[in-house]
Order: sequence, then structure tokens, then C-alpha cells
Amino acid sequence: MFAVDAGLTAIGRSWTDAGGETREGLGLVGIDTRTTRAAARTVVTRPVAALGLPAMVGWTSGTASLARDPGVAPLAEFEESGSRAGAGGDGVLADGVIATRLHGPVLALNPELADLVLARALGDRGWVPLPIPRADAARSQRISEVARAARTVRRSRRPWR
Repeated sequence: MFAVDAGLTAIGRSWTDAGGETREGLGLVGIDTRTTRAAARTVVTRPVAALGLPAMVGWTSGTASLARDPGVAPLAEFEESGSRAGAGGDGVLADGVIATRLHGPVLALNPELADLVLARALGDRGWVPLPIPRADAARSQRISEVARAARTVRRSRRPWR
């Protein structure tokens, strides 16, 4: 299963909205989501090393923290966000589940993630990813832009002397 943003929230046991109301999820994966505020921003994540994926870029529409059961790992850690990223990393990597809070569109911006999803769906039949130099260059450029913006935000939060 591949889930993005609200899909990630929906496959968990429950989610609590910014107003404090808790709602029941589908219970397909051992997570509980708490949304703390709406704040659209571009983010960069560093996927878990075992996946062999490069940094991923996308955007999120809110700040959420995930409480994961043991054995439910994050898909990635936040690297650059321009503001406080969601606690506990991004997404879920569990038995048969890959999920992320990234939008943007996440698969078009991160073709290696699309290749991973396809490879897992096909199992032993295999999936051979093709190199996409223009996509790599575009992602590298966007990651550099996000990193520069994050440094600017951090500097602007320093107290005046």
C-alpha cells in the first residue's frame, strides 16, 4: 500500500485534529496522528538508509506528529523545512506499507520513490529503474532552494542585538 498525506492519516488507528477532536482511522497500521497546525511549506527528507533512496522533496500542508507502534518505522527524517518539522520524522515504513506526508506531486518529484513502490508491487517479477538525469538535476536544484530558504528563516529568528 502506498499512502500520501491524508491517506497516511486515514490508514492509522486514529487522528486528532488541530481543535483537539480525536477521530477513528482505518487501523491498517499502528500509528496515531496529531495535527498541531496548518502551515504549508516545502520540505526535504532523508529516507532511511536501507531503502537506498536519495533525499526527497515535496511540500506538506500541516504540521503533524505520528505516534508509532514498535516495528513501525518512519520512511524518512526531516532535513530542511524552513520551520519546525513534524515530530518523529516523516511517514511510515511497515509491512507492505510505504506512506508519506509529502505532496507535490511526491512521485513525480521523487522518481526513485515511484520505482520503489513499483518494485515492491511487482515483487520477484522485478522492476528496473531508468536513470532520469533531468529529474535528478531538478530535485537537486529544489533542495538547494529549500535549504537556502531554511537558512534565511533561521537567521531571521535571531534576536536583535
